[in-house]
Amino acid sequence: MKSTVSIEDLPDPIIEYILSYLSPYRDLKQCMQVNKSWYRFVYDVIRKTQRDFYNAVCHMSVQWCHLEAEPGPTITKRYSHSACCSGNSMYIFGGCTTANTTFNDLWRFDLGSRCWIRPLATGTYPPPKACATLVSHSDNLVLFGGWTHTAPYPLHQVWRVFNQIHIYNTTTNRWTQITPPTTCPPMAGHSATVHGDVMVVFGGVQKQICDGPFVSTSDVWTLDLKSYKWQKQVTSTDPPPPRYGHSQIPIDKDHLLIMGGCGGPNMLYTDIWLLKMINGPGGLWEWQKMDVRCKENSAPQIAFHPACKVGSQVVVMSKSHKSRSSPASLPNLLRAPSRTWVPPRMDDEDSINLRNAKRSASEIDPCVNGKRGVLKRPSERPNGAKTSQVSSSDEDETLDSSKKVALNTALNSFPLPPQVCTKKPNLPSTSGYARNGVTNNSNPSSSSASSSATSSAKSPQSSNGNSEAPGGVAPSQNSSREEMRQNSGQGNSGASLHTRRNRQRQLEGLDRMEQRLRDLRAGNVSYPTLHKFSRTMKRPMCLYVLDISTVFDGFVTWRAVKNQSPSAPEEIILYSLVLGKGEVIMFGGIQKDLNSSEQEGETVPEIVSNSLHFMTAERFVI
Repeated sequence: MKSTVSIEDLPDPIIEYILSYLSPYRDLKQCMQVNKSWYRFVYDVIRKTQRDFYNAVCHMSVQWCHLEAEPGPTITKRYSHSACCSGNSMYIFGGCTTANTTFNDLWRFDLGSRCWIRPLATGTYPPPKACATLVSHSDNLVLFGGWTHTAPYPLHQVWRVFNQIHIYNTTTNRWTQITPPTTCPPMAGHSATVHGDVMVVFGGVQKQICDGPFVSTSDVWTLDLKSYKWQKQVTSTDPPPPRYGHSQIPIDKDHLLIMGGCGGPNMLYTDIWLLKMINGPGGLWEWQKMDVRCKENSAPQIAFHPACKVGSQVVVMSKSHKSRSSPASLPNLLRAPSRTWVPPRMDDEDSINLRNAKRSASEIDPCVNGKRGVLKRPSERPNGAKTSQVSSSDEDETLDSSKKVALNTALNSFPLPPQVCTKKPNLPSTSGYARNGVTNNSNPSSSSASSSATSSAKSPQSSNGNSEAPGGVAPSQNSSREEMRQNSGQGNSGASLHTRRNRQRQLEGLDRMEQRLRDLRAGNVSYPTLHKFSRTMKRPMCLYVLDISTVFDGFVTWRAVKNQSPSAPEEIILYSLVLGKGEVIMFGGIQKDLNSSEQEGETVPEIVSNSLHFMTAERFVI
């Protein structure tokens, strides 16, 4: 007789290993309905998957799986959107792009089949918005708050903040707008969690006055999800500082954690607060600031980086400690370009002659931080009196006649455009001196300076009868420089040391301006090499884990950071991070080119994503 062999004849560990490759969202539930033995196998597989994922998070030995958006009609790239998990699906609503274009579309990601589905819902759709909260309660999704930026035209319109409540029923596929009997102020950038039948809202940006500015707050509001009544909660007198862009972690029915956030420009928080809601809605809720231990292992930035709770651990994805990127904030996502200093050409013969003419061979030293420092001994002044202190900017006074001739020749060899020759540049004015080097106050030094200027008008270049100086420099500008040089070289009793330094700085500013204008006209300007953005230049994010098992004892601990995974997502902010079944799902966000941010004068390119990243436990072969 032939014996029949089935999968049930395999050892139990082999069967559990085979079932572990099935999706925990739909396939495993169908396997539980086969028989009692399979029900036991599937139950053990689910429990082992959760345990392995929890241990992987504690030891930071996770693996990443990436899912790029499929070509064709799919979810649009976005950040600052709202996300939550309900059943076997993840829902995404709203968000915006770098052009401040907000959406009001709802997308459902089937976690079993790993595909995007856009439900064609009925009812009253919410307006386009970003920075809103979306939480799951029973079969409903509760959408609250958010902001939207109007179209560029008309220009007088400004962004708007909402306090509307919209309910999406996942069974009937219908939106419903709720008109509560009591209202709360409009807000955005807040956080919300569900505790029983109450939604707790904290912080955010509000407009407390009708036509007033938007301010961050630390108020706590509660919404009864049965009667939809708002109530401002009374808390202790030592609340956290006002903030937005933070994370709110539910611990149990009566406790929640507030992590990080932003209070305004250059106000990024990394503190952690516990809110005790033991007295229930209407009672006094108490704030307690957590003692954060092992801060050297903490995430460098947790504002606008959502956190996710996995068991008694909190997962935060942030930049690595080695990253030199600047922190980003919600109101200042785009950095305006600034002026970039263009260094002179080192291979220009005239530039080399100009620099060498200003100092002797023994005084030439390498450039340090863009400046050259020269220490000089006190020298004899022209009138025979010794000076006790001579600055490095008074080099023209120590030059001999041949070097002065070389300096004047180099200065007058720069061609300038006519509009620059006829208009004097704006020179720095310190110590009460005007642009022309003459003080605003009437004193003997000013009169002597004006008389010296009159006598210096008869220079060798202006006495030859030419209407234009060599090299295209106007006589007025050339005589002005000669006047400044003579004034700086005179040692009258009214001139002080800082006066000569100021005039010498003006001369050096003119030299640099002439050199730059000459290079611009010749087309030989050498710009610094900028790092262009490339998708291959990847800076993976680092995993940070906060142990909150001791939160009721008054302290939390950051776990030791391990080597970052090279397969981790690139550095992004304003993404969504939700917990699935044995995995953490990351979607969307905005990414900055960190290499270009290190260069001044360049707008930082930003990339918005619609990719999915799954953090799971490493799988081992038995």
